[in-house]
Amino acid sequence: MIGGGNSAAEEALHLTRFASQVTVLVRDREFKTTPAITEELFASGKVEVIFPTEVRQLRQLQTYHRPTATVRRLAVDGAFIFIGLVPNTLFSAT
Repeated sequence: MIGGGNSAAEEALHLTRFASQVTVLVRDREFKTTPAITEELFASGKVEVIFPTEVRQLRQLQTYHRPTATVRRLAVDGAFIFIGLVPNTLFSAT
């Protein structure tokens, strides 16, 4: 899971129903989620969270951990991206 907001955290929790391990990559040093969702995520026991890390390459999921300047590849079965949610609040007559 790539993202650090409520959508990413909720989807990571949902994926724990189907996966033995879920890794969440968060660009910032902390989540931008509600405290309840953050607590549930860490309490699940099936979620690994990596702060602060950036995805450099999606094809082989290459990440860059900013504080240590470490580049690594993660072996994953799939990647889900939940970043940049923009609410659609415009009225449309069509």
